[in-house]
Amino acid sequence: MIQDKLKALITLSGQNQIDIANAWQISRQQLNNKIRLNSWKIDDLIKLADQTNTQLAFIDKNGNPIIKFDVSDLPD
Repeated sequence: MIQDKLKALITLSGQNQIDIANAWQISRQQLNNKIRLNSWKIDDLIKLADQTNTQLAFIDKNGNPIIKFDVSDLPD
């Protein structure tokens, strides 16, 4: 289920796995393995959100964002 949503996010952003892999300077196979094995770190998800022009956040049950993450949260 998670992998389907991440693939959909990439597609809905008008990109494909090759675009993301190239931006991250990894192979498409490495990205595919990350998706298939659900081996994501928070840093990866922040980068994916940035790459897809979206935002990673914890949202309460009323739809209010509680904590938002962006590239400024990534280590240097």
